[in-house]
Amino acid sequence: MLKDSWTDSKEWHRMHVHSVLLTDVARVSSRVFLGEKLCRDPELLRITTSYTHALTMTVGKLNAWPAPLRPIVQRFLPYTRELQQAVKDARTLIGGLVKERAALKAKGEAPEYADILEWLPQIAKGRTYDPALVQLALSFVAIHTAADMVGQLLFDLIEHPEYIQPLRDEIITVLKEGGWKKNSLYNMKLLDSVLKESLRIRPINQTSIQRIAEVPITLSDGTKLSRNTLSIVPLVRHWDAEYYPDPNTFDGYRFYRLRQERGKENLSQFVSTSPDYLSFGHGLHACPGRFFASNEIKIIMCHVLLKYEWRLLEGAKPPQVLKHGFSLVADPFMLPNYAV
Repeated sequence: MLKDSWTDSKEWHRMHVHSVLLTDVARVSSRVFLGEKLCRDPELLRITTSYTHALTMTVGKLNAWPAPLRPIVQRFLPYTRELQQAVKDARTLIGGLVKERAALKAKGEAPEYADILEWLPQIAKGRTYDPALVQLALSFVAIHTAADMVGQLLFDLIEHPEYIQPLRDEIITVLKEGGWKKNSLYNMKLLDSVLKESLRIRPINQTSIQRIAEVPITLSDGTKLSRNTLSIVPLVRHWDAEYYPDPNTFDGYRFYRLRQERGKENLSQFVSTSPDYLSFGHGLHACPGRFFASNEIKIIMCHVLLKYEWRLLEGAKPPQVLKHGFSLVADPFMLPNYAV
């Protein structure tokens, strides 16, 4: 997979990290969502990335208008037409695959499929659904966030190269012992810790757990919330020395050490949530896709760490973190400044 996007050149060359990672993550995600046949299809990759961009822009534009006017305004937005075209193209592409599989099953020639497209009828339990819209929705929540996390980690490792060799050693040791299995990813404890530390220092969002009070409520500290009050939990503990010593310093072993302490093994993993670590939310409605994202990111990082070197271009500045509302994203205009 990486050979297509990162190339197999042994010479240093410039690479636009953001676009490359979007492609890599889209391929890995689509392998699980739609199977082997479509995951490398350039048309599918175009559709999923186009849909995500158009949906994000449409929401941003419509939020600037009063709710009653949005159904009218959306008709004049170019991004709305892009969205509609992406849905149409996805239905053509995915619908063709659904029909192809149905024909093979009718003949008794279908292999065993292990992807979400195959699991959907079981999940739906007789309810109607649109396979294309389901896949686009999954792509929307999966691709850009995971690509952003990998991009941030690549930059963190440029700033802290002392972690690269220990990570490589761990990956080689674990894969020799267990091969490419889910449990092997669990045993990559340093990689897990480095990922968690990267997301602690620069989460994708500065807030979590947004809720609207459906009825008047009094919190445990006496705070009264009237009906329809919006409450948001900020991630301030991520940078609070009371919870994380020397919080502004990147410490790749921070959570690795915590996992060695009795009773903290399951509280210090990348996918673990707590009131002190809210990147994935917390409680009943914590991000359900974090387990998939964790495995996906680890697989990509294993291949990158074992096969490539990377650095900023000579004289290039590190990518700045941009704030868009509560969101934190790496400046896409700075991300081309990588060499691999």
